[in-house]
Amino acid sequence: METNLPLPLDRAAAEGSAASVLRAVGETAREGVGTGAARGREEGAPLDISFLIPGEPKGKGRHRSRIAKMGNGKQFIANYAPKDTVEYENLVRMAASDAMDGRAPSELPVLVEMVATCSVPASWSQKKRHAAIRGEVMPTGKPDLDNGLKAVLDGLNKIVVKDDAQVCRVGMSKQYGERPGVFVRVVELHARPAR
Repeated sequence: METNLPLPLDRAAAEGSAASVLRAVGETAREGVGTGAARGREEGAPLDISFLIPGEPKGKGRHRSRIAKMGNGKQFIANYAPKDTVEYENLVRMAASDAMDGRAPSELPVLVEMVATCSVPASWSQKKRHAAIRGEVMPTGKPDLDNGLKAVLDGLNKIVVKDDAQVCRVGMSKQYGERPGVFVRVVELHARPAR
């Protein structure tokens, strides 16, 4: 059976499960495949990029509020994002911008694949460490996978996509690995936007 799914999804489609899709994406991330601009750079070709955000995966922090004063002495509540969230989203923007290589942001529906690779805690035994690298022990602590996705999607805004509301399909997983980072792939879907 022939499929039109983009790699690495087409490798897993034959196996027929969402787990196999994420396993294929995870293997791609572990191998470091596709960590730069990928297929689809030719004019008119569908967007299909992948990139790696180096360092420990981070989740989007909650916005904070503080009381601030205006020049005339009046007070108001100012909302702001935590500094580490702003810095991480800027890192995502830089990696995405490099992968886009000057291409305009997509206006079509897209699929986003994300594999967060966390480093193994240094305090673990060699046996537990090897089990974690093989995927027998999973990272069930922070960062939450959904918060990590939110930080990545916000970093893609106006660089890879006009708005992250265009993300219609998501595949994501969290794993341990030798080199921490977040592998991201964005692929235009063969569909029209609603508006």
